Formats: sequence, structure tokens, C-alpha cells
Amino acid sequence: MKKSWNIKEQAPADKVKHLSEAIKVNDVIANLLIQRGIEDYNQAKDFFRPAIEALHNPFWRKDREKAVKRIVDATQNREKVLVFGDYDV
Repeated sequence: MKKSWNIKEQAPADKVKHLSEAIKVNDVIANLLIQRGIEDYNQAKDFFRPAIEALHNPFWRKDREKAVKRIVDATQNREKVLVFGDYDV
């Protein structure tokens, strides 16, 4: 499978400096945040410390009900459960 990288432009230096100082992170982190649309203190706070109300409903994912039912059944039947996830889970 051929992969294609989309490299974003560096964020404007003044925005990077402002965000870096506002949230007390280094310029690299501030640049990455700005590239992802997070440009001020409040947006950064919401990103790093989201309120439970801001999280998406996990049941929107396909077959989530089946997975939950299986875990509940395993727990009730005293079965062992192995949780497997990718690096970002």
C-alpha cells in the first residue's frame, strides 16, 4: 500500500509564541496544536482537560453494544477478559 504524507506548514511565529507562553509549553508543542486548530488558552484547556459533556458518545461506534454485552456477560460468568488496543487507545 502506498502511503502519502501531508506535511503542514509551520504556524506563524507570533501565534506559536503567544500560545507557548499562554499554556507554558515549548514552541514545538504550540506549533503542533496550532496546526490542529487549537490557537488559544481555552481551546488548549478543552483539548487537554475535556469535560465529560464534550466527549463523543462511545455507542456511536459500530458494534459497541455487542462489545459491552460481551464484557458484562464475561464479568457475570467470572470469565477472564483480555483488553487489547492500539498505541493510542
